[in-house]
Amino acid sequence: MGRWSDAAAKAGAVQWVQTLRDKLKPMARGVYANQLGETSEELVRAAYGPNYARLAEIKKKYDPKNVLRLNQNIKPA
Repeated sequence: MGRWSDAAAKAGAVQWVQTLRDKLKPMARGVYANQLGETSEELVRAAYGPNYARLAEIKKKYDPKNVLRLNQNIKPA
């Protein structure tokens, strides 16, 4: 996590976090769904892996209107 106390430091902190992320990426395996800073569909699918399709079917049955859609959303199939 990068933090800064004034607006001028933001760019340096963001760059530091992105550089560290890129260096660690080759050693990483999987995605932890509850700590996604970004919730793109690609990352959500990666987090749930082969279970995503099954979870989407369950979501279609129990939440077809996608009421429970915050955070790491699984879209109804």
